[in-house]
Amino acid sequence: MAAASACGGGYGSGSGYRTGPTVGGKAFDGAVSGATIALFELAPAGTLVLPALATATTAADGSYSLAIPPTATAPLELTSTGGTYKDDVTGAVTPAPDLAVIVTSFSGTSIAAQLTPLTTLEAQVATAMAATSGGTPSVATFAAGIDSALGAYLGVPAPTTTPLVDVTTAGCASAASQASQDASLAVAALAQLASTYGVTVGDLVLAVAQDLGSDGVLDGMAKGAPLTVPLSGGTVQLCTIEGDCPGAGGSGFAQQLLGSMNGFVASAANLCKAAPSSSMMSAMGAGSRSPHFFFTVGASFPSIFGGGMVLELDGQYDVTVDSSGPVTFPLFVPSGATYDVTVKTQPPGQACTPVKTTGTVTANVDVPITCNLTGNAYQVSFQVSGLLGSGFLVSDGFGELGPTSSVAAFVSPLAAGSPYTISVVSQPTNPDQVCTVTANGSGVVSSTSITSPAQVTCSSSPSVYAVDGTGTLFAFDASGKELTHATFPGVVASLDGGGLTADARNVYLTLGASTGGSQGGVLAFDRSTLAPVTLASGAFGGVATPRGIAWDPHDSRFFVGNGGSTVTVYDANGAYLSAFPNGPTADAIYGPSGVAFDATTDTLWVANYTGGSGVAPSYGVAQFTEGAAVAQTINPATQFIAPMMPTSELPYSIAACVAATSPRDVVVVGFRPSGGSGGSPQGGIYATSGSLVAPFTPQLAAAGQPNAISCSSTGVIYVASDDGLHLYSMSGAGVALPSGGFAALSAPVYGVLAVY
Repeated sequence: MAAASACGGGYGSGSGYRTGPTVGGKAFDGAVSGATIALFELAPAGTLVLPALATATTAADGSYSLAIPPTATAPLELTSTGGTYKDDVTGAVTPAPDLAVIVTSFSGTSIAAQLTPLTTLEAQVATAMAATSGGTPSVATFAAGIDSALGAYLGVPAPTTTPLVDVTTAGCASAASQASQDASLAVAALAQLASTYGVTVGDLVLAVAQDLGSDGVLDGMAKGAPLTVPLSGGTVQLCTIEGDCPGAGGSGFAQQLLGSMNGFVASAANLCKAAPSSSMMSAMGAGSRSPHFFFTVGASFPSIFGGGMVLELDGQYDVTVDSSGPVTFPLFVPSGATYDVTVKTQPPGQACTPVKTTGTVTANVDVPITCNLTGNAYQVSFQVSGLLGSGFLVSDGFGELGPTSSVAAFVSPLAAGSPYTISVVSQPTNPDQVCTVTANGSGVVSSTSITSPAQVTCSSSPSVYAVDGTGTLFAFDASGKELTHATFPGVVASLDGGGLTADARNVYLTLGASTGGSQGGVLAFDRSTLAPVTLASGAFGGVATPRGIAWDPHDSRFFVGNGGSTVTVYDANGAYLSAFPNGPTADAIYGPSGVAFDATTDTLWVANYTGGSGVAPSYGVAQFTEGAAVAQTINPATQFIAPMMPTSELPYSIAACVAATSPRDVVVVGFRPSGGSGGSPQGGIYATSGSLVAPFTPQLAAAGQPNAISCSSTGVIYVASDDGLHLYSMSGAGVALPSGGFAALSAPVYGVLAVY
């Protein structure tokens, strides 16, 4: 081994100090020349203890040697930064990746520590797991575990200590041990696999380390989230490289490496003539798909009557049990390790015993714990106020219950002295509400638990927004109860199209030009409180006479019916993007009074109030589907004809809805008389082909001009009209307003938006 100069020395025999051991080996992804090797102590959680204890520079063959100070304690980490190497596969000399190796213990005078992509992978996994566990177990435990497990998986028994050979050196196999050939070919296989997919070895190792370090499972994901590896111009899924994508063929990472290794061994790049051992090939060939290198140990409770139990693993790791759900100790355990679970502290009023306390870890461990009452038990209770929706559930940690009376008691009694916490596990819907525990949410079970119930208060999120003739924007729950309101400037009679839409933050209202000549625009209000929101200067600029407005949640943009013959498009902040060009012939837009966006099909619908009986009815309703451009015109425009007088009743308001029955995607259209041509207000439900599914029954009264339409996800159609608010079902049948609901609205109602 060629020695390199070491800094921070002074431990030689002539220095007057006790001589420390020497650590040496190679930095190798192909021999790394000119790299800086630094030696650090490691804290239990895997962080480097600065400064470095010593440094050295690698020779041309990647070798290094440096002295460990006598005061140093394990674990240690060696890092390699800088330098260059010749790629085993391509032969190109390139900057070397950062490498690392963890030395878990040391004794004697000479220690071997190789720095390769495999040891780097192990160091990154051990560090990530130790950080997650808070240093208990320590990084040394994880490093030893992953070195053993990964070595066995790949058939390389000692990746951190086995000497390496340069497989691009002619004839080197004749003087190399089989273990050295195996370890070196494992490194070459990684290089070959990375080259096959166009990624760097460093990026591949980092991704695999994220995969393993998150949960101990080699499956291309970190806690269920797919991982990617960067490549020139994009990324590739890690599971594609590992060969373990769900639903895809292949057996796993070991087989992928085996194929890459076989390809390298047979290639001209293998000047060494290195060949793998049969044991290595067998290990790789038998390596399981998505292997578990680390597992969890936990417990479950067939019978439990309260909290306060403390479980202990191996006499040093504790977890407290305060619910009936299974618990897991907050650490990972290497495959093959033994475990011992005991009850460290018995819960109040119970005697609990593990069914089986010890064993060997070969999978995630679940130790059943049985408990018996030894004293009195009492029910815990709660009281809820303001509840309107359904599906509401509350838990005391040991049972769940919906409200059955003004004071509801959980069925299963809990042992006296047991701690408990009340929590909402399922929020009510239809209407959506948010329920919170406001008093007595936690405590200790006693004889007064049922007479001192926890207090739960429910409040509704806005489900319906509406604008009326008083210049007021209202927020209601689905029952029509007013939650809040806001006034706004302008003349509400110019709210053509009833322009209301909402994104995740705000409600947006289109306001037409006032009688004083001021320009119209778009106003924004906080979705929950209706507090006015100041839009950025220039937001929704160029909207002179806005009518309908619709939000596209997929591409985060707004469509606004603007003036006589355009639909303008804005980004999420109201900045102008583009417009559908003028002219009914080219774009099937002529007098856009209402717009609606169907997020299930990415389709924009435009209701064209053409303004007179002489205009061809084919411009009644136009459909635009999203593509590379802002929209693609359907030519000819889909025709929606009013039920009675096609040239006298013109489309004015529109909503895209999802029905419970076929056809699922429907469009609800409201028609206004065209002025001077007879006709009456109309409305109906249409298939996306334009055929009538069902008319409103009954139709709107003569005073009920349909200003705006919106649909809820529960199948309620809201129609804002000059004579008030109307409700219809998806079959077109009229629905009575909730008793006392929406009472704050004053006719005319110019806009409505259902968001539930």
